[in-house]
Amino acid sequence: MLQRLAEGGGWPLDLVDAVYVFGSYARGALEPGDVDVAVDFRSSGGRDPRIDLRQALIGRQRGMQFQFGATERQQLEKDDVAMLRLWCRSDTLAQALAVPHGIKEDAAAGRAQRDDMTEEFEGVDRYIPRPVRAELIAWRDAGLVTFTRLNLPETQTVSAGKTMAWVINTRWKPDSRCAPPRPPLPVLYLLLSPGGRPEQSGR
Repeated sequence: MLQRLAEGGGWPLDLVDAVYVFGSYARGALEPGDVDVAVDFRSSGGRDPRIDLRQALIGRQRGMQFQFGATERQQLEKDDVAMLRLWCRSDTLAQALAVPHGIKEDAAAGRAQRDDMTEEFEGVDRYIPRPVRAELIAWRDAGLVTFTRLNLPETQTVSAGKTMAWVINTRWKPDSRCAPPRPPLPVLYLLLSPGGRPEQSGR
């Protein structure tokens, strides 16, 4: 990733202003889970570049979770999440590589407590962005929605409407980060309060 940034390569990499690492990896954990990365980028005035940025930064590699946008990074910092800057636009590759090499191992560093979590999100939180989890919890606390988790057997299927069928057939690929895992994820079932129009939401 750092080499790609240092070498450039046009759009969308030229939108990136800075890259930060946070979480257990940044704290020096000996066996971190996914590496958490925050990316500050400039708007291109066209389509949202987030998906393209992830592909341009790491290709098909797994094990990295991204937060895109300075606003999301700043919100994490307000929540006392320490950020370690890996790279900024003026850095050379040597300067960028010196940052992870300088992280001291810490056997006591483990995974930080996850915010905006409920038991319904356990094990699937990586697929539900934190701002979405926070909003869902706020809606539930305000009595606007209820939600529960349905664990589907591997042999059970869920009927998809036209829109979802189109997404599955045209947008999801077997190696996509957004593709349905196997075995399938539990479905999060939402129901609006009587004051709203009843709705159901799958994954």
